[in-house]
Amino acid sequence: MDQYTQGRLVRQGRRVRWYQKTVEQQDLCFGKLLPEEQVKAALERHQVRYRECLYTPLVTIWTFLHQVLASDQSCRAAVARLLAFRGVRGEEPGNAKTDPYCKARERLPEKLLADLARDQGAQLHRDVPPGGLLGGRPLKIADGTTVSMPDTPENQKAYPQQRGQKPGLGFPLLRLVGLISLSSGAVLDVAMGPYRGKQTGETALLRQLLDSLRTGDILLADAIFSNYWMIALWRERGVDLLGRHGGKRRVDFRQGQRLGRYDHIVSWQKPARPPWLSRKLYDSLPETLTIREVRVEVSQKGFRCRHLLLVTTLRDAQAYPRQELATAFRCRWHAELDLRSIKDVMQMDVLRCKTPAMVRKEIWMHLLA
Repeated sequence: MDQYTQGRLVRQGRRVRWYQKTVEQQDLCFGKLLPEEQVKAALERHQVRYRECLYTPLVTIWTFLHQVLASDQSCRAAVARLLAFRGVRGEEPGNAKTDPYCKARERLPEKLLADLARDQGAQLHRDVPPGGLLGGRPLKIADGTTVSMPDTPENQKAYPQQRGQKPGLGFPLLRLVGLISLSSGAVLDVAMGPYRGKQTGETALLRQLLDSLRTGDILLADAIFSNYWMIALWRERGVDLLGRHGGKRRVDFRQGQRLGRYDHIVSWQKPARPPWLSRKLYDSLPETLTIREVRVEVSQKGFRCRHLLLVTTLRDAQAYPRQELATAFRCRWHAELDLRSIKDVMQMDVLRCKTPAMVRKEIWMHLLA
């Protein structure tokens, strides 16, 4: 037997054993993680009606999950796994063509997949205790990233490529901003938009996630989010901020209420109304914000900066010491690691779908998986 044939037989044997192990649970391996009852409840909430066939919404979602988790994320491989699963169970495998599966994915409402992903993220967030930082309050991280997709006319129109790239030499680019639970690492919600254009920046996308924050949450944010408008909108919802100073406001520790060395409370005046903010909302926001500014030294080797200037609405120096603020803010880096891990390990940095609607569904399925 030649070496190539022997290798093929070994790989086939491994696949058969994997499929046999898979069907022991009789549910494509997702019955315990994503129960049928939970999917059916979501289908009822979104009033999804369907007929009994091979690709019911439940089977389609489970197959889609296998697809985004597999090393081979093609539709052909996803259908092959489903047919092998049915064959081992003694059921009629069905047609090996990918068209029925692709059409079934298209029929899945995007809001349904987003709802399932948010529910799973919230469940993980509830299951993992928040820890002892900052009084044990829930800590959430805001961060943004980008993903690319196939260069189809539909994708280019919805998510244009970067301006620096010549037409035909770049790929469509989607920007997303996510809220991540520090305790569990789960992505709780995301907002998506084009990489360029009006109101497509990370701050604009984060404003779409205001309702995903709860009273009592503490948001760990980078400098881009630590501005007057974002802080005021969060405070209206009972959410506190711990972020890096944006650098546009002058900091003078000789002024304000002194709490300690390089630690004071100051009053921020409301700036002029930006174009994106309605007059009604602008008038409803307070004229001033009481903000705590803290400068902390960075002693860890390998860090580029030697000190950080932080801003926060946590003004009680006894309940929230400056060193604990520094420790908590350093945890914000987990967002970079979590998003990078999801993109790299799950091959989410370059998506496969050829229409904007399916691209967004693919993202929600990656987050759900």
